[in-house]
Amino acid sequence: MKKFIIIFVVVAICAAGIFAFIYKEDIMTIFGNDNDSTTSENTTLPPVTDSTTVPPIADSTTDVPAVCNHVLVKIPAVNASCTKTGLTEGQKCVLCNKIIVEQKETPLAPHNETKLPRIEATCTKTGLTEGSKCSTCDKIILQQQEISLKPHSEQIIPAVNATCLKTGLTEGKKCSVCNKILLEQTETSLAAHTEQIIPAVGPSCTESGLSEGKKCSVCDKILVEQTMVDVIDHIYNDSTQKCKSCGKDSGYSAGLFYKAIENGEAYSVKDEGLCEDETIIIPPTYNGKPVKEIESAAFRYGDTKHIIIPDSVISIGTNAFASSSIESVTFGKGVETVGDKAFYMCDQLETVTFLGGTKIIGREAFYSCYNLKNIYLKDGLETISYKAFWYCEDLEKIIITQSVSTIENRAFQGCESLTIYCEAQSKPSGWISTDMGNWNPSNCPVVWGYSEN
Repeated sequence: MKKFIIIFVVVAICAAGIFAFIYKEDIMTIFGNDNDSTTSENTTLPPVTDSTTVPPIADSTTDVPAVCNHVLVKIPAVNASCTKTGLTEGQKCVLCNKIIVEQKETPLAPHNETKLPRIEATCTKTGLTEGSKCSTCDKIILQQQEISLKPHSEQIIPAVNATCLKTGLTEGKKCSVCNKILLEQTETSLAAHTEQIIPAVGPSCTESGLSEGKKCSVCDKILVEQTMVDVIDHIYNDSTQKCKSCGKDSGYSAGLFYKAIENGEAYSVKDEGLCEDETIIIPPTYNGKPVKEIESAAFRYGDTKHIIIPDSVISIGTNAFASSSIESVTFGKGVETVGDKAFYMCDQLETVTFLGGTKIIGREAFYSCYNLKNIYLKDGLETISYKAFWYCEDLEKIIITQSVSTIENRAFQGCESLTIYCEAQSKPSGWISTDMGNWNPSNCPVVWGYSEN
């Protein structure tokens, strides 16, 4: 066993000697003295021992350490980075761990520059210029600068025309990129209506019409209301007394003959003509002109039973109905004068009706109408002429209104059944009562101050 130990020690010493010989110059260059020397700065490293020589081992009984025959190893270099310095390669003894070649600090490595791309500005977001940074440590090398907002890209917002139903909008503007409103649209007023005529509808004799109106041709709103126009009068054929438009019978008698008077501005009834009506209703107009008179002897000796005289007639001529077969007559409100002998000896006449307006009953107007039973006078009558009701034997009652101022001689002579009712309180001065004549020669009973109420 001792033999093997001795061989191992010899081999180790030889190896150390060879190592020291090889690196002798380097060791002397690096170290000027031994670690144990404290007095001389130029002390040189002991030469590397022969590889076969084992350095002496210090005596364990003394304080002086044994000299180390250094076995050097490399201390690897540390590469510098951009954030941390590096170290050069060094050496140390593997036996005593003594640093033989000190590592030195190496400067920071340059940054690995990488570009930061340019960011273009928009109208809503600022941009950035191109910059750079270290790709290793992210340190900013070239600071990016802010780029101002770009101006908006104007786009026209078209105006909206107003109508009569809806307000409009003015032209506006917006950004075509971000849609921001640059020029606000404002509301415009309603447009005026577009007038359109609504044609008038003419009335007829059977249907009412409409006046002209107006409406808006856009929205149909009525601007001018149409008003109703009353039906027009029937236009009757004077010969047939039927309406020229609708054929309606006028209710007036046809076939009468007329005569123009007052320079053609009016007409009078000349005679019965072709009329065969039992009841004749005289029309108020002929050829569009008023019928104002019934001519003298117009119906004399006629067979007419009843006659109705319109308000347009003003006067009844002399002998107009004398000796006719007439049984009743009605005077319109326009009749002012009943002519002399107008109903002379109409022995079948029973009823006479005045609707008002009559002022004068002519001389012998109802002479010898001995079947006359009913006569209805109206206020406004002024004169009852000579022998007006002479021998109206069946006449039982007559009311004389307050307006009658004159009653001539023999007005009621021979009226044996008559009682006279007077609204006047006493006989007016105009009622003849003298030796030369008397309004009531038959002394018919008279009631003064009569009132139907």
